[in-house]
Amino acid sequence: MLYFSRSLNNWESRSLEVIIKGLELAVVAWCIFIMINLIIRRLQDLERSAWEILYLLIPIFNIFSIFELLFVERATSPNEVKQNPS
Repeated sequence: MLYFSRSLNNWESRSLEVIIKGLELAVVAWCIFIMINLIIRRLQDLERSAWEILYLLIPIFNIFSIFELLFVERATSPNEVKQNPS
């Protein structure tokens, strides 16, 4: 009976670990999804292709890409509503 009690307790703690690891993985995957989405929006704001996100996978070049995403001003779009021209 004592052996059964120990194995049940071990099983409960093991299943709790699996649930926690699964939740951690879900949170990390959601954060990565949001980050990729924001980078793509920023690239489109600069009027560049969303495929340029792949530049972030190239070593050394990714540093320049990150600086460009952070510091380059937004491209003006012809669709923007302009102030009164007079």
